[in-house]
Amino acid sequence: MTKWKSAAARRLKEFANAKSVETAAVEIGRRLTEGQILPPTRLEEIFPRVNIRACYIDHELQTAGELREADDAFEIATSESDSPARRRFTIAHEIAHAVFERTGPHCPRRGRELENLCDMVASQILVPQHSLNTEAKLPLTLAEIERLARAFEVSLTMMAIRCSGQFPVVCSQLQFGEVL
Repeated sequence: MTKWKSAAARRLKEFANAKSVETAAVEIGRRLTEGQILPPTRLEEIFPRVNIRACYIDHELQTAGELREADDAFEIATSESDSPARRRFTIAHEIAHAVFERTGPHCPRRGRELENLCDMVASQILVPQHSLNTEAKLPLTLAEIERLARAFEVSLTMMAIRCSGQFPVVCSQLQFGEVL
């Protein structure tokens, strides 16, 4: 388990009224997806909850994405070069930055730990814990993880990481018709 040390981690816990960063991420994912029939998470339905008025592809953008201030709201710019699943993760990550903006003045805007926290919240937005618990059919095989990735419209890698943190996972490899 990661030992979170930053002001961003403290803010996230306070904002979610949670004892741990992990619980805070789950709670924020639950709040933001509340009322949606999942999967998949409809990210555009979250925008008004965090004061995002637009999301668009920026053909000049050199990073995966960014949250931009736009008058009294925010906009999300994403890269055109990313796959749809990667773009969804980027949008969810930027939504997490917008959540931090709601935690009060002088919110953190930089740092490796902040980026990791935004990734954690993004994964809970895209694949909320309660929805994953409902949708997953145990035992989890690679085929089941692939099915879940398609249902939640996320990458296979992201779904494998989410599942491995929540369930026992059974993986095997076929070579010349034999299970290894």
